[in-house]
Amino acid sequence: MSLGVALANPSATQTANVTEIIRDRNGNQLASRTLTLPPQTHSAFNPTFPGTVADGGVVEYDSNAAIYALGMCSAPSGSGLAFTSVRAAF
Repeated sequence: MSLGVALANPSATQTANVTEIIRDRNGNQLASRTLTLPPQTHSAFNPTFPGTVADGGVVEYDSNAAIYALGMCSAPSGSGLAFTSVRAAF
């Protein structure tokens, strides 16, 4: 399974400091990192999951400024699982 994330900072003046938190399916925090989005910039990437995430989990993004976020998930071909997208959030 692959996850792609896109984040955008629409502010003309404020830098967005974004914290990414990866949790296992029981809510235990496994990893975190901070991303910086200068005003009116965007970034797209694949989060790096720890090897201990084997059967699902959650990725959270918290920011000090309003941002737009979009996540897209796809499953391996032939797995019987569907392509999904996460509702755009701000």
